[in-house]
Order: sequence, then structure tokens, then C-alpha cells
Amino acid sequence: MNERAAKKKSYRQAHTALLVIDVQMAFVEMDHAGKARSTPEAESNIARLLAAFRDAGGRVVHIHHHSHEEGSLFTAGLPGNLVQEFAKPLGGEALYIKHVNSSFIGTSLDGFARGRR
Repeated sequence: MNERAAKKKSYRQAHTALLVIDVQMAFVEMDHAGKARSTPEAESNIARLLAAFRDAGGRVVHIHHHSHEEGSLFTAGLPGNLVQEFAKPLGGEALYIKHVNSSFIGTSLDGFARGRR
């Protein structure tokens, strides 16, 4: 790889991150309950992307939902809140906790995305 290509790749890696959002056991529970999903292959696709990013030394950012909504499967302390095994953050990977559907409300993710972390 020539120097220009190496700099371009380095720039892309420095400005790119894989956001792994809400890969929690609540979805497994919904599947077991027979609830239809619009993304039945989400986990296998996320697992492939996550492995590729990690293998390439890419930045991985995890966002977990800890709902305050009564009856939510994503409530902290409930089994549905646990992260699916394949998507657990590794050392050095950023983790943000959200309490609403948006990953940007009530977190510092916006600052991270804009490079102000």
C-alpha cells in the first residue's frame, strides 16, 4: 500500500465507528414468545460486522437500553436487559447507556460522534 492510500485508510478508521445498538436478550425473549420481527437475521449480520470491525482494528461503540418504562423487557436487572453474548463489549470499546429509544438523548454520544469525547 502506498503512503497516500495508507493515510486515507488511517483517516477513515479514525473517523469511522461501528455502533452496536440494543443487542440485548429482550429480542431473544421476543423471538421465543413467537413475536414477529422485521429483522430476523439481525444478530447474524451484527456478529459478522462486529467481527470484521474488530479484526480490522476498527472502533466499536456499544449502546445498551436500560428502560425506565414499566413493563419493558429492557429494564435494568431483568433478563432481557442482558447483552447477547456475541455482542458483549471488549476492553477499550466504548459503552453508552440510554434510557429512551434514541441513543443521543441523555447520553454523550453526540459529543463522541463529533469528536468532542
